[in-house]
Amino acid sequence: MNALLAAAGLLYVLGLLGGGYYGLIADNNGISQVYDGIFTLFDNTRNGLFYAPVYLVLGAWAARRPQPAGSAMKNAGLFLASLGFMLAEGILLSSAGIPRQDGMYIFALPAAYFLFQWAREWKGRSGKAFREWRVWVYILHPYAIVFVHAAIQADNLEDLFIANSLFHFLAVCLLSIAMAAAAGRISLIKISIPSLGKQKTNTTH
Repeated sequence: MNALLAAAGLLYVLGLLGGGYYGLIADNNGISQVYDGIFTLFDNTRNGLFYAPVYLVLGAWAARRPQPAGSAMKNAGLFLASLGFMLAEGILLSSAGIPRQDGMYIFALPAAYFLFQWAREWKGRSGKAFREWRVWVYILHPYAIVFVHAAIQADNLEDLFIANSLFHFLAVCLLSIAMAAAAGRISLIKISIPSLGKQKTNTTH
């Protein structure tokens, strides 16, 4: 697990240098040429190779660690502190013109870790429909981004949504939720039709 975490962390660092911290290596011809080769294969480094592995391994590593009693408030405080540092990190990088592409930050890792640990303390019910809905949000949100961009360009709303990242984020979130809800309903209809046909067949026999 430690070796996996180290390897995933290294990939994440490489992704950071190709994303939020690209300005640090942009003037180095040797390194920037390597990243130019990477960018011919990928639009950016926030992908399944450089971005995702560290969160998967970090979640598996955190799940194996025992949770001390009464740690909910501690994890909540550490999550909020990490989130604040991540926001400050993003603002400072953007103001300095360093990022090539936003979305990969150092403090995103502790924020995700402490959010996961905090969430382990939450007591609630989860059902199959809710789990499927979360998967649909994950699958469909890239299409929601495309649809929002197309609608913005069609209605000439670039100044409102593109310039204001908060409005853009909220629009994508709302559309992703709506698309996921529709996809969940459609999948339930497809599942219920064969089940109904099977019941009729059994009744006939």
